[in-house]
Amino acid sequence: MRLKDKIAIVTGAGRNIGEETAKLFVAEGAKVAVVDMDEVNGKAVTDALNAANAGVAIYINANVADEESVKRMIAETVAAFGRIDILVNNVAIS
Repeated sequence: MRLKDKIAIVTGAGRNIGEETAKLFVAEGAKVAVVDMDEVNGKAVTDALNAANAGVAIYINANVADEESVKRMIAETVAAFGRIDILVNNVAIS
């Protein structure tokens, strides 16, 4: 439980490395904002994380290339969890 009570934002968490990072963080005790533009994948990851431990994850649809979207991502995370301790900038466009 190395991340017990920490709050993390993981961008690009709807699949691949971001998804696995979010899973690992929750397994280590963190609460996670799962951020992805793909709502279906982002919500699926969030639902899976919350199935094991309700309330450990929220989904945020955000485009990190858009300043207003990033501001909303931060505001929603703080509103849900009270603060941010960790930011993983994993998002990529291919």
